[in-house]
Amino acid sequence: MKSEKFKENEPFQRNLLQHLYDGFIQTDDGQLLPVHRILMSLVSPFFHTAFVTEGLKHGSNICKVTGVKSEIMQLIIDFAMDEKIIITDENIQDLIFSSDYLEIKKLVEKCCYYVKFNSSVKNCISLYQSSLSLEHLELSKHCYRFIEIHFEKLVNQNSFLSVTFDILEHILQSDSLNVSSEGIIWEAINSWIKVEAEIRIKKIHQLLNQLRLNQQEVLNILEKLETGIVRDYLLSSKKLLTNNKPKRPISPRKSYIIVRCKANKCTCSITYDEKIDFVRNLFNIPLRPTSVATDSKGNIFVTQGVRCWSYCLEQNRLEALPDLEIFREDYGMVVVDGFLYIIGGVIRRPSYMTLRTVERFNPITRQWSWIQSLHFPSKGPATTLKGEIYVLSQRLHPQEKDGIIYIERYNPSFNSWTLMPHIPILEISFSLLTHNDRIVVLGRRSNELFLLTFDPKRKVWYTWRKTLRYVFLNPKAFIMRCSFVIYEASNEAENPKTFSWDSVQKKWMETTDPFLQNLRHYSIFCIENQRILRSLCDRSLYEWKKLSLA
Repeated sequence: MKSEKFKENEPFQRNLLQHLYDGFIQTDDGQLLPVHRILMSLVSPFFHTAFVTEGLKHGSNICKVTGVKSEIMQLIIDFAMDEKIIITDENIQDLIFSSDYLEIKKLVEKCCYYVKFNSSVKNCISLYQSSLSLEHLELSKHCYRFIEIHFEKLVNQNSFLSVTFDILEHILQSDSLNVSSEGIIWEAINSWIKVEAEIRIKKIHQLLNQLRLNQQEVLNILEKLETGIVRDYLLSSKKLLTNNKPKRPISPRKSYIIVRCKANKCTCSITYDEKIDFVRNLFNIPLRPTSVATDSKGNIFVTQGVRCWSYCLEQNRLEALPDLEIFREDYGMVVVDGFLYIIGGVIRRPSYMTLRTVERFNPITRQWSWIQSLHFPSKGPATTLKGEIYVLSQRLHPQEKDGIIYIERYNPSFNSWTLMPHIPILEISFSLLTHNDRIVVLGRRSNELFLLTFDPKRKVWYTWRKTLRYVFLNPKAFIMRCSFVIYEASNEAENPKTFSWDSVQKKWMETTDPFLQNLRHYSIFCIENQRILRSLCDRSLYEWKKLSLA
C-alpha cells in the first residue's frame, strides 16, 4: 500500500521517470517507444528475456515486438509503471491478446475482470472467439454462458451472423440455450445461412442435427419458408435429420430468488437456473424491508414496520397487504400453505419486551388474526419443514446466563405449539434452516461457531459440522448449491468474511466468490417447484420485458 507522502509526490515522480528511460520497444510500424527496462522486466517474463537475458548478451536495449499496435503497446507500457489502465470495448480484444502474448499476467486478469462485468450482446461472440484463441478456459466458460443466457437477443447481431460454423454448432448443442421456443433456433440457423447462402448451405444438415424438432415440424417450417436457396436445398434432400433430445427451453432443476436491500431500496430478481450469475429483475420498492419470506411457489412477502407487501411470481403482481396488528422487531417470518406468519420478536418501547405472540395473515379473507402463542418468548429466525413451523425460543433460567434455547414446532391443523428438546451446548443462536428433512441451527459457544442438526422424528440433536472460529459480529447461514455458507450480516463489520463448507476437504474455507463475499445486503431463497419453473421458462423475451416491475 502506497504511503500518503508517495501519493502526494506521485505526479512528480511519474514525470521524473519519463526522463530516465533506458530502453525502447519497437512496434511493427517502426515506432520506438521509450521504456524502463527494469519495470518491463518485472511485469513480464517476455520482456525479462528480451531486456535481461538476450539484451545483455547482445548489448541491445531495443526489443522488437510484432503483432501489437503501437497505441496498445503504449497502454501496456503505462500499465507497467503504475498498474493503471482504461479498458474499453474498443481496445479490450487487442489488450487481452497482447497481454497474453507478452505474458503480463496482471493485465490479463484485469481484462478478464472487464469481460466478466462488461459482456454484452454486441461483444460476447467476438470475446468468446478471442478466449478460444487464447485457450483461456475460465474466460471461454463465461462468454459461452453469456451466449447461452442471451441467445435470443444476439441472433440478429452482426457478430452472430459472421460467426464460424464450428462455434455456431457448439453453441447450438447446448441444453441451456435461453430461448422461448425451439423455433427461435431454426430462425437463427436460417439467418446465419442466408448471409453467405452459396457457401453455408452445405452445412445446413449438420446444423439441423442440433435442432430438436420432429420431421413434421420441420416440414411445417419448410412450407412457410420463402422461395430461395434454403427452401430449394431442403426440399431436394431425401431426409432431414433432427435431434430427438428434449426441446428447449428446458426448465432448470432450481432457481434462486435474490432480494437485495441497501439504503432505502429493495430490489428483487430471479436467477435463470441454479447458477448465481445471470438474473432477471422482478421488482423494485423504494424502502428497506425489515424482513423477507417466500413460499415454495416463489411468492415473496416483504415487511417494514407494520406495513406488508406480497409479490406473486406467476402473475407478476405486487400488492400491499393490511398492516400488522402491532409494531415489532427481530421476529420470525414464514409462509405455509399461502398463510403468512409473524412469530415472536421484540417491542422496544415503552419498555423492552420479548414476545410470545403470533400473527397470521389469511390470503382469502385478507385479514390478520392472532393464533396460539409460543411456550417461551422468541426473537429471530423461523423455518418450515413438511408443512410445520419451527422456531427458536428461550426460557430464562437462574443457573444459565443466557437462558435455555428450545425448538418449538407449530402444527397449523391443530393450532398448537409443541416444545422440542432444548439445545444443549449453545449460548446464542443466529440462524435456523432446514436441510435433508432436519432442522439446522447456527450458534455460538465460547469463541466458536457450531452447526447443529435436529432430527424431528427421533427428537435428537447432533453436532454436524466442524466448528468455525468466531470472527463475526452477526453471523448468518444459508445453503447454496447444496453447501453451507456462513456470512457476516452486520453492516458495521469493516471487512466482512464469508465461509463455505468444502465437502471434499471436510473443512470451512473462506470464499473468493465475489457475490458470496458480501452477502449482508441479500436474502436468498431457493425455488424447486417444477411447475413454477416451467411456467417461467416458457415466458418469452417480450413477456419478461413487459412484465418487469422495475
